[in-house]
Order: sequence, then C-alpha cells, then structure tokens
Amino acid sequence: MKKKTINIALQGGGTHLAFSWGVIDYLLEDGRFAIEGLSGTSAGGLTCAALAQGLEKNGLQGGREELAAFWEMVVEQGALLGLAPSYIDRMFGLYGMDYSLPLSIVNTLLFAGFLPFPWSPFGLNNFKKLLNNFFDFEKLSQNKEIKLFLTATNVLNSKLKIFTGEELTVEAFMASACVPHYSQTVEIKGEFYWDGGYIGNPSLFPLIYNCDSPDILVILVVPYQINTLPSTVKNINWRMHDLFLTNTLVREMRAIEFVTNLINQQTRDNSKSKKVNVHVIEDNQFFADLDPSSRLNTDENFLKILYERGRAVAAIWVEKNYDNIGKRSTFDVKETFV
Repeated sequence: MKKKTINIALQGGGTHLAFSWGVIDYLLEDGRFAIEGLSGTSAGGLTCAALAQGLEKNGLQGGREELAAFWEMVVEQGALLGLAPSYIDRMFGLYGMDYSLPLSIVNTLLFAGFLPFPWSPFGLNNFKKLLNNFFDFEKLSQNKEIKLFLTATNVLNSKLKIFTGEELTVEAFMASACVPHYSQTVEIKGEFYWDGGYIGNPSLFPLIYNCDSPDILVILVVPYQINTLPSTVKNINWRMHDLFLTNTLVREMRAIEFVTNLINQQTRDNSKSKKVNVHVIEDNQFFADLDPSSRLNTDENFLKILYERGRAVAAIWVEKNYDNIGKRSTFDVKETFV
C-alpha cells in the first residue's frame, strides 16, 4: 500500500496537546500516512519529539507507543506536582484549575511581585532530568528520516529560532517550552530564549523549505474564535494570550494562501515556487467551551477525554479529506482567517 506523505505542525497549548496526541494516534493506526517533517512549539514540540523518537524506534507502532509513554509521564509528573482540579474546580466543571492549591500559591506570588524566582517554581532541574530520561537527544539530532523542528523565541532580539539537527539538545527543548513566569530563562550559546509560542505557534516555513512533501497538517488546540465576550480579568488575560499565540499562525497561513493564489494564476514562475497544501484538524468550539486554565490540568481522566476527542475528530477528517491529500488544500484560509 502506497502511503501519502505529510508534514505535521503542532501548536503549544499545555495539556490540551493530548487532543493532538489522539489525532496523531488515529493517523498512525490508519496506516496510510507517512510523516516527513514535524514542527512544534512548547508542548507541541515535545509531542513532535516523542513521535519522531517512536517512529525511529519502530515505525508507526513505535510512534503510537512513544506518544502514549510520553503522556503517561505527563500524568505522573502532574500528580506529583498536584496539577489537578480541586474539589471547588470540579464543582464549576469545564476542567479548570483556578482553585488548584499549587497554582494558586504561584499565581499569588506572581501577583505580589515575588516571582520569577532565580529558580523555577516547578523545578527547572527536575524538568531537565525528565527530558534526559525520556529522550535520546543524540539519536534525535542524527535522525535523517524524520525532520524535526522546534521553535523558540529569542528574548533580546525578538527573532524566531528554529532548533533542528545537531541543535536538538535538552536545552533546546527547554527553551521551546520556557514560559517565563514559571520557568527560568534558558541560555544557549550566549542567547536567551523563551517559549516559541510568542513568535511562531507553530512555525510552518521550516516544513515548506526543508521537506519535499507539499502537504502540511496543522493540528489546532488554541481557540481562534469564541462566542462570549470576556468580562473578567482572568478571561480577558487568557483571551489576550490566545490572540497572541494565534496571530503568528494566521499571518503565516495568509502568506501561504497569497503565494498559492499567485501560482494558480500563473503570475509567478512555478519552477521557483512551491505550492503548499494546507490541512487543518481542529475542534474550535470544544476548546472555546473549556475553562482556559484547563490547559494546566494533568488529570488522567481529562487527558483521556482530550485524546479520545482527537481520535474522533481525526476519523471524520480522514474520511472526508484523504483523497485530496497530495492534490490540494482542504482548509480555506480566507474563509477562516481573512
């Protein structure tokens, strides 16, 4: 059976990435997809890395097993840190974390101006140890079959940094996932980095310029549209955060749409321009209805809901769009983002 080759791009979004895990798990189980490139930011970057590591170990089944192991580790570490909804949170529903004791303490210190500490409140060294225990960075940096790209933000010069190949060290992983209020800034070769979501969430251009496949599948977990105007300080802050994270993706997709239209109109030399097919799997209303703080929720039952939701949405998408992969885009950028 000849497989269709795609590239995958994953947003950052905390534990909401368990939805992306479910999507990818379904695609791997389907068996008709080959993956050439992976681009991810923050939690999306870690998920991409787990997938790349699994694919290198044992193909599609290895990818499924490694993703499951990665998210099992997330559950275990979350339990140790107490990152689960409190009784009060459960009363309000929507899987929020507003009354979780560990987060309440950290957020209170942040508001009072006592943070950031010179060390991470959630254990920077512990995070580094976890990454070293789970990932084989030497193999990831030398993997020629799967092209892996992690996005980080250079704090001082506002430039986007893509870590790939031999640059895929444990420090690069920490840089891509460095949320400045909760983690110590990561220094690499004299440069300082924060979470890549501030400047590329996710970055698509590495997949365009470095991969042969023209098909990019973007899995969205940050709601680009909501139905209710934010009216509390918490919800306003979360919406500002989401708009910030979505802005870079919207601009990149608009640029892709513009160039694709020029190619279709034959106003450019097609031999010098690559036509890109954009595909999106999302469940915007589902994420819009969740409490925004739920992206910090590591409760196993919640992650299972996200995982199963991702698999279900992926099944519908594949049934509808599989035949168009390799031929044309299945996502209307203009209708959604213009």
